Amino acid sequence: MQHFTLSERALQRRLKRHFLKEQHDYFAVCTPGFEDVLLREVQELPGVDRARVDAGGVTFTGPVDALYHANLLLSSANRVLLRVAEFSASTTPMLFDQTSRQRWEFFVKDGARVRIVSSARKSKLNHHGRITETLAAGMNACLEPLGVTFTPTQEDAYDLELHVRLHRDRCTLSVNTSGEHLHRRGWRVLTSQAPIRETLAAAILRRTGLENEPGRVLIDPFCGSGTFLVEAAHLLSGYPPGAARPFAFERLPFFQESKWHRFRREAVQRAAPVRPRLLGFDLAQDVVDLARQNAAKAGVDGAIELAHADALSIDLSSFAGEEGTTLVANLPYGERLGDRQQVDALARRFAAKLNAKCSGWRVALVTGRAEHTRDLRLNDRDVLHFRNGGLKVALTSGVIG
Repeated sequence: MQHFTLSERALQRRLKRHFLKEQHDYFAVCTPGFEDVLLREVQELPGVDRARVDAGGVTFTGPVDALYHANLLLSSANRVLLRVAEFSASTTPMLFDQTSRQRWEFFVKDGARVRIVSSARKSKLNHHGRITETLAAGMNACLEPLGVTFTPTQEDAYDLELHVRLHRDRCTLSVNTSGEHLHRRGWRVLTSQAPIRETLAAAILRRTGLENEPGRVLIDPFCGSGTFLVEAAHLLSGYPPGAARPFAFERLPFFQESKWHRFRREAVQRAAPVRPRLLGFDLAQDVVDLARQNAAKAGVDGAIELAHADALSIDLSSFAGEEGTTLVANLPYGERLGDRQQVDALARRFAAKLNAKCSGWRVALVTGRAEHTRDLRLNDRDVLHFRNGGLKVALTSGVIG
């Protein structure tokens, strides 16, 4: 086999000819149940084509620029995967052969740390150790003749994370272009107990239609560390959720630094001031202080009003907006934050309060069980079950009748 060292100039020629001008397939991952929310976001990305819902996310096609826009702008996605290849692989030799045929020089820099994450279901190949070893060997067969070396790793510090999924003897290879989970926006200082992830908070807010009615007052009477409020401020201002964090694609050979910086700068410049009131309350003063720190780090402390108050005692109706009011809350679940009977009693009292004082308000409540909101009188009641922090929870939404 002929060996030579692939120069940077030669690599850039290959990228320009075979990668940068091509259309690519992507998969944006989200919390199951929120695929339709993510689909609407993906369809708004520049240059995206053929977006469709798949289980656990959205598949779409677009140029290389689409992965920059997706990581920068998608608020409800957990990560963005770039599809490298899909092929049949029922034996180890088939997996090796197909893997070695890919252009790994487009994804692996010399000396890179490569982490391989595998999953197998209903496939003849199901030994994860053997799968990852075969993938690494196939990649090496492509790269070694080019003078490119890499180090397999299972550590959190890596330059490339490759996802290999085998299902019914069909193998899909994907590159994680995001790196760390996209809920890590870069603004969170600390978290309160039972926090809700930023990506999930954004998905819930979008599910209420808040971005389509920017004049509505938003209230979170159990605000915790302020996630709903910060995400609402960014959503309503148009501030890009990925503007303040690094991404894995910045460590890949095809990364175009000047283009990325331009996309990010232009997106930040398009952001506008937040018009409606965003109000948050919490029973614990130290938690309110924490929310203030997070809001300040996110650059939205001027757009959010926070106060130490009991959600069951405060007169929420006094904060109603002329253009309508939306209330969102992540209530205690019972599994982590106290006795189940106390949580049930809290939910019943809060539902009675909303029924009496907040007619016409749009609400979205995350609870440990759907039964927690059974007493809430809602028009167009909608209940979605999903997981938050490994716990089964329910999102109940609708308009208070």
